[in-house]
Amino acid sequence: MYKGFQQEVRILCKQDSKEERPQIFIDNELFILPIKNGGYILCKGDGYIDIPNINTESIIYKSKLNFELKSANVGDSEMQHLDFAYASSLMRTFLNDESLVLSIRGRKYTLEFCFDTNLYKKIAQKEVIALVFEIGF
Repeated sequence: MYKGFQQEVRILCKQDSKEERPQIFIDNELFILPIKNGGYILCKGDGYIDIPNINTESIIYKSKLNFELKSANVGDSEMQHLDFAYASSLMRTFLNDESLVLSIRGRKYTLEFCFDTNLYKKIAQKEVIALVFEIGF
């Protein structure tokens, strides 16, 4: 486990995608996993999943709101787009569930859990904001 002195390891080694890993990580088939806030381990393996392209045609959705939601035009965050999808009933329509209720937002800490990697066994993951609930139902 290593914690950077000036910046967190995940920022120094920006790894949002497989392609953004530092070359040394690519050459050695490594990736970083957080095990607690500011604590990380290096793991051998891929660590990423390739999401296949979606080749179907887009479906146009008309908002169920009978007014313009002006707050949706301010900013450009994920949360804002998810809020609009909820407010306009896109989520309920897409999931075919009229009973959906907005119940949780923001970052929440996970409970402690253990997992194995190719190099390490029974790694305890604590205090990691591993789940980011943009909108929970």
